Amino acid sequence: TAVGYESLSVSIDGDYNTAIGYLALRVYEGTDGEGFNTAVGANAMGSATTAEFNTAMGYSSLAGDALTGDRNVGIGYHAGLVLTSGANNVFVGADAGDALTTGANNVAVGKGAMGTANTGESQNVAIGTNALEDMDSAEDNHNVAVGYRAASNLTTGANNTVIGTE
Repeated sequence: TAVGYESLSVSIDGDYNTAIGYLALRVYEGTDGEGFNTAVGANAMGSATTAEFNTAMGYSSLAGDALTGDRNVGIGYHAGLVLTSGANNVFVGADAGDALTTGANNVAVGKGAMGTANTGESQNVAIGTNALEDMDSAEDNHNVAVGYRAASNLTTGANNTVIGTE
């Protein structure tokens, strides 16, 4: 199902995709039996190529260049903006996980949560505005931060739990 200028415009064989909005799922190329994506909003999943089982709602959510990662959720302006091969991530809030490309199994809820994480950061939970905001190393795994700006200055670290503000 496609509603909007050039939404799902490249897809020939992909199955069970829903694209609503300007350029939503624009370059999706899934083969027969691949798909099951929902993209709502201008440019939502606009560069996804073969990704499956994803849900994107909001302007440029999960809009990463040649997105191939499966089972991701991006809700909000730029949520998961540049994700490429990362899988099983949940991003809720404007700019949540907006720099992450390949990380997997993350949960980022709140504006700017995990906002600087940009490589393979995985298995992290960030709940709160700008929680784990400055995390920026592929070795930053297994962290939990809950609260306004919780662990927002943590740049490198693993296996940390932070509850509270800043």
